[in-house]
Amino acid sequence: MKVILLQDVKKIGKKGQVVEVADGLARNMLIPQKKARIATTTVVKDAHEQQKNVAHKKETHTQAIKDFLKSLDGRVCTHTARCNEKGGLYQALDAARIADIITTETKGKCDPAWIVIDQPIKQSGEHMVTLAYDGMQVVVSIVVESQ
Repeated sequence: MKVILLQDVKKIGKKGQVVEVADGLARNMLIPQKKARIATTTVVKDAHEQQKNVAHKKETHTQAIKDFLKSLDGRVCTHTARCNEKGGLYQALDAARIADIITTETKGKCDPAWIVIDQPIKQSGEHMVTLAYDGMQVVVSIVVESQ
């Protein structure tokens, strides 16, 4: 029996695939558990249309992120933090905090997963931070000033 999978099923296939399975497996497990539907022509057309829509949304989202990153390239973001006499920060700036700084400065959403740093920022001064997404890299300067 041909079915279209509504979710990933181990050893059978991924969501959206049309697969040939045993009749008993389809009737007794996949269809009652809402893991699959019988693959009629209309169901297959709807699934392909939905896959196209998901791919288009993902492409649009990726392009929006790339445009946002292009706007950040070379930008200087300033942050004020408590420091000791030697310029050491009392609280280090990790990727999540740097993302918050960039988000508040630019009014755009910056994901901490995009930030590439070896170690958290622990000193005041100017620091170059790389943001990477889908093969694209931009550099943002973070200036940490003492309070």
